[in-house]
Amino acid sequence: MSEQPYFTFDNVSYLYEDGTAALQNLSFDIPQNKKIAILGENGSGKSTLFKLIAGLIKPTSGTISFLGHPFSFTKKELRRLREQVGIIFQDADYQLFAPTVKQDVLYGPVNLGWHIEKVHKMVDEAMQLTELSPLANKPIQCLSGGQKKRVSIAGVYVMEPSVFILDEPTSNLDYYFSKQLKQYLTKLDGNNRTFLYATHHTHLIYDWADYYLVLHKGQLLYAGEREALFANDSLLQQAHIEKPMLLEFASKLKKSHPKWADLTPSGDIDHLIRQMNNNF
Repeated sequence: MSEQPYFTFDNVSYLYEDGTAALQNLSFDIPQNKKIAILGENGSGKSTLFKLIAGLIKPTSGTISFLGHPFSFTKKELRRLREQVGIIFQDADYQLFAPTVKQDVLYGPVNLGWHIEKVHKMVDEAMQLTELSPLANKPIQCLSGGQKKRVSIAGVYVMEPSVFILDEPTSNLDYYFSKQLKQYLTKLDGNNRTFLYATHHTHLIYDWADYYLVLHKGQLLYAGEREALFANDSLLQQAHIEKPMLLEFASKLKKSHPKWADLTPSGDIDHLIRQMNNNF
């Protein structure tokens, strides 16, 4: 028996105040225990989708169900939702407000009323994970954009949500911490966690995500596994999505000589190299 989806969208639309459609008639499930990549160009509706999932805005029409129950946005339901769903915004300044790094990471668990020992254990763990311990007492306004992003990640991690929403999480991160982010997420994987990761950089998540949603001009173009998505060149072109570099490299190798015909770049670069070595 399959698990119940975390969220079900049933003909959901969202209109801005001026009547512009941000999302149009979306119907799909967000499954549990998946690493889900949300792809789409700027303006495709990714951030609006995340705000709906996090209960920050209400749909203009249609129904969103949470764990099988239609969501009515009461205070009680919103509290239950926000205990399970953590969102990391593209702009870290939207969610950082305490004077120092450690105070900001402390804010969430303290307000949940956790025992003080658990609070300090989780805060220390979150700051070590994001390499923020040396910056614990540094004022937020003195941080770089990438450092602020790491504080926002720590502030969500410390709350132990079951659903992690990451809206363009590598914006303002340098190359090192863009790669480190995947390692953070790998450490978090398991314990019935679901990840929603919006990005333009398919090469960063190709070997990580195991389910994909593609948005284009507020409409859902695709929901499913990565192999079918990246084999659909017309859909990728329509949604302005580039193929991951790993996939492009493997494709050119396969065309270059018959001995590479069986390459299947379904994993990471190490997996591809092992296949190549087997063909020598």
